[in-house]
Amino acid sequence: MSRKKHDLLTTGLSSELFLLAFLEPDNVRKLGQRLQNTTGHPSNYSKINPAIHNLTIAQYLKSKTSDDKYYPNLDKLIEEIDVIIKGKNESLTDNEKKSLKQFLKRQEFFKILAMGINKEIQNQPKGKHKVNALKFFCDKIGHMACGLLLLKQNSPKFQKLPKLTPEYKKELEKLDQLFMSEKFGKMIAKIPTYDDSRFELIKMIIGNMFKSSVPLMNFVYESETLLIKLSKLWDGYENYLAGFELKKKLDEL
Repeated sequence: MSRKKHDLLTTGLSSELFLLAFLEPDNVRKLGQRLQNTTGHPSNYSKINPAIHNLTIAQYLKSKTSDDKYYPNLDKLIEEIDVIIKGKNESLTDNEKKSLKQFLKRQEFFKILAMGINKEIQNQPKGKHKVNALKFFCDKIGHMACGLLLLKQNSPKFQKLPKLTPEYKKELEKLDQLFMSEKFGKMIAKIPTYDDSRFELIKMIIGNMFKSSVPLMNFVYESETLLIKLSKLWDGYENYLAGFELKKKLDEL
């Protein structure tokens, strides 16, 4: 894979547009509006179109003629993540890639993690685009995997979790269907916000946490081997692990 293609997810306007499209697929105009926090015509519209075109040519984004929106190509994103993992002397198996893809499909969890990313993008000096989409994914996935790994290895409660039997899996699927249903969406919509942005934020978090709960639960059951590989995506993994081991030794004294 050429370095130029890889850079589309790490630097510049294309990186930020990919991240925005991942969090919520949109058409070119609306992606530009979200980039600049405007309801009018984006001032850098002439630059947005080529950036979207480059992402599409490189197959990082896919368009749907049915709604004119651009969607992330999760397979390509996972390819890039695997390149980073290979740089750490690991590699994702085909089954592990499928598991990661299932998790990435549910963007609601990442919307919670990216609550400040829109402002970070919008508050940059004019012409500056420093948000690294690939690093965002690596940090968030790696941090989450590291936390789950340590809980699975050290928490008695986690070690006593019921096995993921076919029957239990069916129950989780039913729960997931409920949380993603129109009926549940209407229930969340009824939560009062009193025209207060803080309550709007709480409402968004509540809705997205419910929608993310089953994918997160499924991820808890992933093998420690996959969690170790994904943990290494986070820059702070080695230091965090060393600090945790040191604390364990001190507690044993």
